[in-house]
Amino acid sequence: KNEFDEDLERQGRHSIEQYKKNMECFYRLTSERGIELILCTPAPYAEYQKTDEFPPLPGGYALIGGYADFVRSFAREHGLALCDYHKAMTRAMQTEIFQVK
Repeated sequence: KNEFDEDLERQGRHSIEQYKKNMECFYRLTSERGIELILCTPAPYAEYQKTDEFPPLPGGYALIGGYADFVRSFAREHGLALCDYHKAMTRAMQTEIFQVK
C-alpha cells in the first residue's frame, strides 16, 4: 500500500483496487439472482473543497476519474447500461463554470 491508499482507508474510503473487487462481487451476486444492473460513474470530485465529513483530498479528482474509467470499462465488458455522470458533469463544469471550450 502507498501513503495515498492508507490515507483513504483512515478516512473510510477505498482504493481503486478494493473498488474493483467490490464491483466484481456486486456484479456476480446480482447476476446470479437475475438482476439487471445499470451502472453509474461517480460524480467529479472537488479535491480542495472541505466538507463536514472529510478534509480536502489532494489527488482525489484523479482518483475518482480512475473509478469512472473503470466503471465505463466494466459496463462495456459486461454489456451493462451506463449512466455517465462523471463525463456529463465534467463537461458542464468546464463549459458552464470554467468557460473552457
